[in-house]
Amino acid sequence: MVERGTKVIAFAQAERESDGRGDDREVRCILRHRDGRLEEVTPPYLICADGTCSTVRPTLDPSQRVKPARHAYVLADLQLDGDIPDDEISIFLGPRGLLAAFPLGASSFRCLVTDPRARSGDRGEPAADDLRDAFADRSPLAAKVRHVTWSCRIPAGPRVSPVWRHGRIFFGGDSAHAYRPASGQGMDSGIQDMINLSWKLAMVLHGEAVPELLQTYSEERNPVIRRVEKSADTAADVLGAANPIAHQLVTRIAPYFLDSRFVLRLGADLAGEVISDCQESSLSAPPRGPGGLQPGDGVPEIRVLAYDAEARADARPREMWLHELLDPSQLTLLFTAATASAAPPAAWQEQIRPSPRIMRAYRISPVSGRQMEQFRFTQAFGGRHGLLLIRPDSYVGFAGKQNAIPKLAAWLSRWFPAGRGSSALTGAGANSQVTP
Repeated sequence: MVERGTKVIAFAQAERESDGRGDDREVRCILRHRDGRLEEVTPPYLICADGTCSTVRPTLDPSQRVKPARHAYVLADLQLDGDIPDDEISIFLGPRGLLAAFPLGASSFRCLVTDPRARSGDRGEPAADDLRDAFADRSPLAAKVRHVTWSCRIPAGPRVSPVWRHGRIFFGGDSAHAYRPASGQGMDSGIQDMINLSWKLAMVLHGEAVPELLQTYSEERNPVIRRVEKSADTAADVLGAANPIAHQLVTRIAPYFLDSRFVLRLGADLAGEVISDCQESSLSAPPRGPGGLQPGDGVPEIRVLAYDAEARADARPREMWLHELLDPSQLTLLFTAATASAAPPAAWQEQIRPSPRIMRAYRISPVSGRQMEQFRFTQAFGGRHGLLLIRPDSYVGFAGKQNAIPKLAAWLSRWFPAGRGSSALTGAGANSQVTP
């Protein structure tokens, strides 16, 4: 349940003593509701996702480990009239800098503009006239700013290095890492943070996974954010070149490349901030599978024939998209084969002993009569019998041949040991009212 207008005004977590003692099983928080009422809650974990003006992070990370940002921007939501297309991203490179317009629908756009007043030290909210002048200077289209819904300046001052965890407090989105306007609208990276963290935290809380699983959150997200930051800085340096000679080179050369499929795909990945790469994660276990899909890779969208793994050999398969089989709250075990008649290895249940609460198992094969889908299936899974364990966030955790079941069992026992119960919830989650 979302409680709008509710604010965290104080929090504390127990510090573990040097001898290992200390009650570190919960976080204490004081909430102020919209009506002024105070409430104390004691959740087992706290996720801080309250943006760049976080009230939690400065308390835990007062040093703020800063590093310089090279570019200043104005970010604004505008309503525009004129010839600017409302179904594609528009990027204009003018002598005075960059202007990018992202359509939001109904003649509204999220606009990113190189800040014209960055050198003057102006930190106030950009005026509507500033944005109209910026559009006139940078856009060759006959577009006019009709209304400014929201705007802000993002200065070229110090920016905060990523921080992901402090004890039982996790950070995500703009609270965790520096906001990068040149890499898009900034939302997708935060959503990916929460997708990565939420399933791990849920399984730990329900006693279905070891607490060490939570350490892979920063391990997997930090390299992604570093790559997004680096790509955004490179794009900003190139597109926002202030040197007249460099600017002429960019504006004359860029049109020859911006239409290529490679650049368009690269731009979509950069703007979407959904760089997917968990191959170096502790969760991405060897050995390698027989196809191109390997531990740490995201699962592609492919049409397949699917059966429950325990279904009879003469059962009728279902044709469906692969992602329809995946459950965001469970692990998914896939037995892959080139033909629909192939059966999983005998007695695989006894070797793995999967809990139905955390895992579902299927056997899949390519759709017959569709050459392209058969090719994509073979490219992803190989031509031989394979075995893949898919995480709730649709990344491959384990891949191998079907004779690798003992190694899969060892991988599962490391991260998701059977019989852990739900002890992680014991003594946590109590609420109490506090009189102001």
